[in-house]
Amino acid sequence: MCFHIQKTFRVIPVLAFAVLLCGCGSRLLSEREIARAVLLEQTTQGYQVVLLINDQQSEESPAYKVAQATAETAAEAWARAERTLPGELFYGLTDLLVLPSDCNWNTASEIVRLAEQTIRPAPQVNVCLMDRSSQGESLADHAAEWYERVRTLQKEFALRTGMQTIFSDSESCSLPVLQQEGYGFAFLEKDGETFRCHNDLQSQLAAVLCGSAGKMNGMFSCDGQMLEFRADVRTAVQPQTPDSIRVFLTFQSEQLDLLSAQDSSAQTLRAMLDKAIRMEFRSLMAQIGREQSDPFDLQFWTENRFGLADDDLDVQLSIFHDSVPA
Repeated sequence: MCFHIQKTFRVIPVLAFAVLLCGCGSRLLSEREIARAVLLEQTTQGYQVVLLINDQQSEESPAYKVAQATAETAAEAWARAERTLPGELFYGLTDLLVLPSDCNWNTASEIVRLAEQTIRPAPQVNVCLMDRSSQGESLADHAAEWYERVRTLQKEFALRTGMQTIFSDSESCSLPVLQQEGYGFAFLEKDGETFRCHNDLQSQLAAVLCGSAGKMNGMFSCDGQMLEFRADVRTAVQPQTPDSIRVFLTFQSEQLDLLSAQDSSAQTLRAMLDKAIRMEFRSLMAQIGREQSDPFDLQFWTENRFGLADDDLDVQLSIFHDSVPA
């Protein structure tokens, strides 16, 4: 009897997922337009919305087609793009929402609220900004390329930035920025300016500290040398006093290589990495201090521990390598 009950419970989620894909009695999924991503860009006319759709008629895999439209508002552009499709639209497999690179917190919030109302049934949708400042290509022509790039970044850096990211803090949010190589990171303030990280290493560090990424990976410059680095990263914070807090970074399963013929002992490489990380951490905290922002919730955790937190917290950084202190 127990075996049958357990077997039944295993079947129920499968049936529920099958019903979701079939649209709860609507047309079969193979007969519908399956949206995978929604990309927005601000134009002189207002907004351009590009819907990336699975091309189920193509023999290639994966294959996509697009529906696009432009209008004065994002909502109208989105609705017009939907109306260009001949079939019934299905959002159950949509997993990406790309916002214009120059949008602020208010614009991002409006677009995400629109997405929550439009993308139904509601899957897990990741949100990011797009940096196309140096690009002249059509967004629609390269939507599939951007989408596949995001999927690669998600695997490579364990990126996770769901739509709830926008509303987890009523005053600000932090989002990755799609670039031609790697990714950037931006902090959107409700009553202030959007500010961005300066380089690849700082962007990855910020994403880890925000809880938006679980891996770091790339080539970074330190003392005039190039260090290739890959690791899983874990973070923690420990309030010390009402005016001080310590941040812990732990690198696990790390791979370090120096792209030169010089000393490449593990101790030397770790020292180089620590120096680069600490430099970017100080620069990042200085920039956050100037903006009077708290994207890493350091003041929140200090207030939670002591009941109050100094506006100018003394933030210390401790680095560990596979549980070995640096």
